Amino acid sequence: DGDQEGHVIANDMAAMVADVAPAAQIFRMVPSGLDPLSVGHAFNGAGLLDEQLAVPGQARRIADRCFAAAHADHDAGRVVGRVQLGLLALCEQGRVCRRVATAPIAAVDGGVPFTATAELPPSVSVDQAKAWFEGAAPIAPGQLEDWCRPPMDGADALLAMEGELGISIDDAARLLQEMYEAGRISYPRTSAHGYTGMGVEDAERLARIRGIMSFQAYRVARIESEAHESLRITGDDLPDLMRPPRLAPRLVDGALTVIARRMVESGVPMVRQTGVLAEGAAPPFDVHLERKVGGARVAWAMGAPEDVRIRERSPEAALVAAMVKAGVGRPSTVARHAVRFMASGWVDDQLTLTDAGHEALEAFPPEIREAAASPAFESAIAASGGVIDRVDAAMAALKSEDGVAQGMDALSELAFDEHEAAEAADLPEFEDEEDAPAYRLV
Repeated sequence: DGDQEGHVIANDMAAMVADVAPAAQIFRMVPSGLDPLSVGHAFNGAGLLDEQLAVPGQARRIADRCFAAAHADHDAGRVVGRVQLGLLALCEQGRVCRRVATAPIAAVDGGVPFTATAELPPSVSVDQAKAWFEGAAPIAPGQLEDWCRPPMDGADALLAMEGELGISIDDAARLLQEMYEAGRISYPRTSAHGYTGMGVEDAERLARIRGIMSFQAYRVARIESEAHESLRITGDDLPDLMRPPRLAPRLVDGALTVIARRMVESGVPMVRQTGVLAEGAAPPFDVHLERKVGGARVAWAMGAPEDVRIRERSPEAALVAAMVKAGVGRPSTVARHAVRFMASGWVDDQLTLTDAGHEALEAFPPEIREAAASPAFESAIAASGGVIDRVDAAMAALKSEDGVAQGMDALSELAFDEHEAAEAADLPEFEDEEDAPAYRLV
């Protein structure tokens, strides 16, 4: 795949091929999906392997493992990598919200009410939230925007599968992967909010066949990377857009409907208006205010709520949403991290830290806890320079410059055959790069 992890795997595979067949010329192709059209398009566009594309992923491998070598204690059973530490910090700060509230609030101009949307932190009760929404002063109209709903990225798809189909985040990730491998959707672990030309053509064809006359192809957000465009259905699967996803005959059909609707909405323009709270009326949580005041509307779109509605999502879904908002983790790993975190025993089902969670968190200095829950690490990895420069910058962003020295010291002590090292000790298996001890680099 055309992401950091994929570039590293491609580089590793190319090195293995070169060992076996030194005279072979190696090409790289990066399909956006595994359907015949996408694979054929990628085959025609295959090019020489660019080893520099693997540098960010290589730096991530080393930085994450050095961080684990410096801060985790495997003998004591404290296996806390960078992302898991970030989740612990987010939960402790009350930044992981299970409840999502929507409510109508009157407009001062007497027009269409504004819809208020808010994630309710654990410190705010349902009664407190309802009281604020019901007593809120009328909202002043703000900025107007000609807008189309952007197509789905991977996290959007995970959350939509749970919200609209009622399946768990783990099952949603598994379903999307199976659909991708069957050639029914494009690569699902993407962070893009736009389509390439091929994606726009698919969306336009779907809208035309399903009679969505308001779709305008030039309105769709565009990107250049075909490998990681927003999620789209591929091939000849054209689901019934009007049937509620939960009423589809099979789970996969419901999932295709969810994705297809967002494909079409990406080219249906509307006019939305943000709202402005009255002075001194700020709630004890972040709230987004908007209303639709013009443009087209798809038939399946939800109208403004008639009263206060509070939906409780699963702990895993709340963690995925918090990771995306805080810039923690990668699109390819957010689901796995959320599921693994909930199985750790560090939090209860309301995402409150247990004694074990407090113990794991308090093993790290406060500045490292906060840094682990920030996107500065990702920025350092994506910056320019070689592997060492990026590792240095990433560890500095984590307030863990000592991690490089300690991690490298651990490597020098274990600089012998990895097979011999594995036989010399009862070494555990680690699913995630960041949780693997330093010997895995040998």
